[in-house]
Amino acid sequence: MKPHSSLNDFGGADTKPLTLRIKPVSFSGPPQFRRLIGKCFNLTADRSPVSPIEEKKRYLFLAQSNQGQMILEELTQNQKPLTLRIKPVSFSGPPQFRRLIGKCFNLTADSYRYDFCPFHNIAQHEQSLRWSPYSGVLGVWQQWQITNNTFEAMVMEEGDVCGNTSRSSVVFFTCGSKNMLYEVKEPHRCRYVARFQTPLVCHGDAMLVYPQLLPELQKQWDVVETRFMRQELTEQGYTKKLKQLFVAAGLQMSNATRVQLIEAEQKQEHTALFDNLNKCNMEHRKLKLEVTRVSQKLKDNGIDDELKEVRPLAGMGDPDYDDYYQHGFMNDE
Repeated sequence: MKPHSSLNDFGGADTKPLTLRIKPVSFSGPPQFRRLIGKCFNLTADRSPVSPIEEKKRYLFLAQSNQGQMILEELTQNQKPLTLRIKPVSFSGPPQFRRLIGKCFNLTADSYRYDFCPFHNIAQHEQSLRWSPYSGVLGVWQQWQITNNTFEAMVMEEGDVCGNTSRSSVVFFTCGSKNMLYEVKEPHRCRYVARFQTPLVCHGDAMLVYPQLLPELQKQWDVVETRFMRQELTEQGYTKKLKQLFVAAGLQMSNATRVQLIEAEQKQEHTALFDNLNKCNMEHRKLKLEVTRVSQKLKDNGIDDELKEVRPLAGMGDPDYDDYYQHGFMNDE
């Protein structure tokens, strides 16, 4: 069996020329076999489905070999850049956490690579040889989860769409000698829990909320605490008042503000994509061209029996259409 020379052996890019480690020896054997010199024969066979366990074993095998590392690096380089559905909010929280701004930390576990960028987003990349492995945003920085006067976790919301909801993550912090993302779990579908260790939380008062508030907000908190102790506020009323304080301090986000941000991002995205009819028509034409190109490639490879009949595209033969196909679409990234 020939060695795997490129991604083509795993369903990827075009095959690169093979390099022999040694030269073949001269001909020997039955004289009639001279007729085979200089000729090559090939076989294309159907692959059997790969189970998740076999896929994981194959990935781990490649990760431990030099050639496998090259293949996995090429797969990573070909990953499309991720797009955030909403912008991360401004920095807030313990002042020492400003040291984490602009930095990212990653963890590879269970055939996935996780990238955590504090105060920006958290993402997941499937480290797999399957066709089009998943890469997506698990959440964008939005607010703090606060419990008992403590910054308990970063809340990352409005990640990639997942069914009728969006992916979200909560990142908890523990004391450690260095900054490191050491665990990511998915206890519920599309809901992730990550754990990050850092020396920034090791001091006993490092994550207290009250000292980080402006004096005016501290006084308001004192009043709320007093009213609650006097039983002038119910548990629900107490929680609501604290929520209002945290929103005023910029530590948390009100539901109304979140809805406004999402709607603004969606409006801007739609405007950028189709701000006029000509651009909409052009994008539609590009999609039709892509369908035709892929369909023709499948037919050329003898698998057109499974394809549905493709109607001729409107505009075929039009000079402007052909010019766009040769110069515009082919150069489109």
